[in-house]
Amino acid sequence: MPSKLTLSKLAENPVFIEERKNLDELNVALFKVRTRIAEIELIRSTMQPEGPREPDVHDALAFASTGKLHRQAAVPVSDQLEELATLRTHERSLRQAIDRQTARLQQVESEHRVKVLKELTPEHKALMRRYLDALIALDAMVEEEAGLVRLVEAAGVEARFPETISCNNLGRANDTAGSYLFYRVRDIKAYLAS
Repeated sequence: MPSKLTLSKLAENPVFIEERKNLDELNVALFKVRTRIAEIELIRSTMQPEGPREPDVHDALAFASTGKLHRQAAVPVSDQLEELATLRTHERSLRQAIDRQTARLQQVESEHRVKVLKELTPEHKALMRRYLDALIALDAMVEEEAGLVRLVEAAGVEARFPETISCNNLGRANDTAGSYLFYRVRDIKAYLAS
């Protein structure tokens, strides 16, 4: 039965909330920068060389719906290139800031995890002690069953019980050649001793 401890929730941790807010702000800024970069790249990809140009489809549709010729005012290429270079610098800076902020957020989460696990470790170790006792009891039952099998075989017949406790995949607790049960018992004992 889980303990009645009142554990603090990560989502209610004020440091986590603040770090998360900062990360969200950086992501929104990066989205806006990337959106503007995409807009400029789209404009640049559809730009006609300087000089006379034929109306594009957008211009033609606008003319058809309004009866007036519409052309976007051209932004000088040098201004677009300068803005694009500045935005790409901002994008790199924001990505680096997001990486740092993500690391800070993960650190807060890690510290919170350690705190929560520390609070529950005594209860978990008690549970693992019961589990270890059950595994050792199971191993004793396997040994007891093996004794019954030896008795049947000593009577000169093959032991064919309809069900058995023993399982080849389980192994034995004292099987130093390395069985599942051996490793579980060893690892749990090490955990309980820590």
